Amino acid sequence: MIDAVENMEDGKDDNMSIATIHQDISSVIKSLSQKVDQDGQFFIVSRRGSPFPRVLSLWQREANRSSPEKVLRVRYSGENGVDSGALSQEFLAQLINDMGLAVFPDGAPINSLYNVHNKSFKTCGEIIAVSLAQGGPAPSFFDESVYQLMLDPDVNIGNLDVDRHFTAKDKELFDAVRACDTFEGALCDVIVDHGYTGIIDHDHKEDVIGTMQLSIMTKRLLYMKEFCEGLKLYGAYDVIRGNASLCKPLFVKGSNQVVDANYVFSLVNPSYSEQGSSKRPLEEAVIDNLQDFLMSLEDEQITGYSEPVAWKDFNDTNTESSEVERFQSMDTTPSGVLGWLTGQKHRPLNGEPLNVTALFDHDCFTRNPNHTICFPRVAACSKEITFPVSQMKTPEQFKHVLLLAMCKGNAFGNA
Repeated sequence: MIDAVENMEDGKDDNMSIATIHQDISSVIKSLSQKVDQDGQFFIVSRRGSPFPRVLSLWQREANRSSPEKVLRVRYSGENGVDSGALSQEFLAQLINDMGLAVFPDGAPINSLYNVHNKSFKTCGEIIAVSLAQGGPAPSFFDESVYQLMLDPDVNIGNLDVDRHFTAKDKELFDAVRACDTFEGALCDVIVDHGYTGIIDHDHKEDVIGTMQLSIMTKRLLYMKEFCEGLKLYGAYDVIRGNASLCKPLFVKGSNQVVDANYVFSLVNPSYSEQGSSKRPLEEAVIDNLQDFLMSLEDEQITGYSEPVAWKDFNDTNTESSEVERFQSMDTTPSGVLGWLTGQKHRPLNGEPLNVTALFDHDCFTRNPNHTICFPRVAACSKEITFPVSQMKTPEQFKHVLLLAMCKGNAFGNA
């Protein structure tokens, strides 16, 4: 894909605004963040764990009342947390993750004209623009062919290239048609759903595949056009098109930097007692336990503890008369720990340093001699964690207490 600025020099894209050429991704993100309207708030109130369609409708309702160009602030109902940045980042992280699963599975927009009618694709574009500009994660769930389509929608649908214009999932469908000897059942239904009205047999396979390709591409162009309308917030779409190669890792899956144990541990800045004091070795042992815990999350795939989901998804297709209680679990990965500590599960896109201050509480038994367990205190907005040293001396104690604190205390009840 040739960057949009090069296209303009060749006279191929006269309708696109001239975008600033940036040297790195952090420069792109900072240019978008400077366009956020600091004079007001775009305020969302939601239950933690609400299903994606509901959160999307809440966003659309608020967008009809206030501009999403304003500073995003989030409140989870039933929680005391006041958002000064961490809650909105956590909200965006979950929203972007759910968007990838629900609206862009397999790296392409889901086939839904209803999402055009109810402006869901456009709203998804808005949300991604807000996420990029206000400290949230990049989407990083697009197939490369979809990213190219987003940048260059002027596709000659009479001359489609399978390798360039279609996803791996699309190619699997075309291969299934080619390999089929008897057209019946589900595959035949899929062919008809894509608008093919001719004879379905071995001699007409290429006609079937050509029709399917045309159906997929014409709809996908419409869906991505709607998405890009939302992405025009802050002028993000022009900036991305003008820096196409540079912005590719922000959108194409597999391009984003991994948040691993080493990265999370490198962010921790312990506030140790003086060297030589009796407290210092205990504090260093706690930090060693933290590093071991983070590495174990990678090596052992620890699942943690589950808790009941507090919402009912009325779109659930389960028609059983006896309702089964549903549970949700904490993200027990290094990125999940980062989200618990700071509100964000991703590396900062703007290049600014991220630090987590580790404090140590040696006096919990002095304050309350009869208590049996004490949990770390996390202040995600100020990026601090306070460890109760006497409760987390051994690796086994540390793992038990920290896992319980993460899984049962993820809500910002005391933020």
